[in-house]
Amino acid sequence: MKLIGFKVMTSRVRDYMGYVQFPMIAYLFLVQTGYDLLVAALLAVAGCAVLAVVDWKIVYPAEQAAVTNKNPEWLMLIEKVDRIERRLVNYLDGKEKGLR
Repeated sequence: MKLIGFKVMTSRVRDYMGYVQFPMIAYLFLVQTGYDLLVAALLAVAGCAVLAVVDWKIVYPAEQAAVTNKNPEWLMLIEKVDRIERRLVNYLDGKEKGLR
């Protein structure tokens, strides 16, 4: 699951880096402040990373919650997986005798 999340996050980073407005703003910042190209590129990457983290922590969970609430079959599947996970943890901890 972490690999899928990582791929989604990197995809969103590429989306943010692809916007036309962001390189234009970075270029204007470069011209106005007099920084060299390497510093401007590092600032651009840092800005995209911050946007991706905010998106991953705030926007993505809200999107997933909306999808889950609209699809009751998906919600039922999540509940089944949670129930199986709880039973497996109980079995491994010795609280449950056998799995059926």
